[in-house]
Order: sequence, then C-alpha cells, then structure tokens
Amino acid sequence: MSLLHRVRILLLAGLVLAVGVGPATAHSTSAAKPVLQLVQRSPLKIQGSHFKALERVRLTAVWRGGQAVATTRSTRLGRVVATFANSSAPLCRRLSVTAVGARGDRATLVVNPPPTLPVPCPG
Repeated sequence: MSLLHRVRILLLAGLVLAVGVGPATAHSTSAAKPVLQLVQRSPLKIQGSHFKALERVRLTAVWRGGQAVATTRSTRLGRVVATFANSSAPLCRRLSVTAVGARGDRATLVVNPPPTLPVPCPG
C-alpha cells in the first residue's frame, strides 16, 4: 500500500469521525430553555424539563381567586414534577405558572380557559 493511499484512508476516516461527532457536540452545547406543561388541574400538577440537573425549583401558580406555591428538585436529567397539595385550578380561569430555579433557570406557562364552556363558571 502506497503512502498516498494510507494518507487518503486516514483523511477519510478523520472526516467520517468529524461528521459523526460534530452534530452531537453542537447539540449538547446548545442548552434548551426550560419548559413547563400542565398535567392536571385537580389537584394541580405541573411537569417541566430542561432545568439544570439537581436544581431546586420553586413553582408559583396564579389564577383569579387563588395562588399556590410548590418547591421541588430537578432530576439528573433536568425534569421536574410538582403537585400543588390541596390546590385546584378552575377550568374557566386563566392559569399562570412560573418556575424559578436556584441556579437561574426560569420558565413560564400560561393556560387560557376554553373559549366556551357548557356550564357557567362559578364565582
């Protein structure tokens, strides 16, 4: 095998390695922003992702006529789940949840009521 042939094989192997590792490296360095999602309204349960690992997170839920606070810690993968004990967010009220992590992560969720409800909203 000639020296030129060996150099070509090494260059090709390096290119294949760089192409395979490049996207993975780019993906892991661009951190996704934390997000929240409503799981259920009664009792109020919120889940989140993309928080820093093992970060203490304080969630504050606010709706007209009520407010609730829950504190939890994210998993190694940055996920959180918080159940607000003894709190239910009415279906006919706008719900706003803010999560603030001890290391600066922040996420907000706003859930608007459905446009029309078959029954009148209490209160």
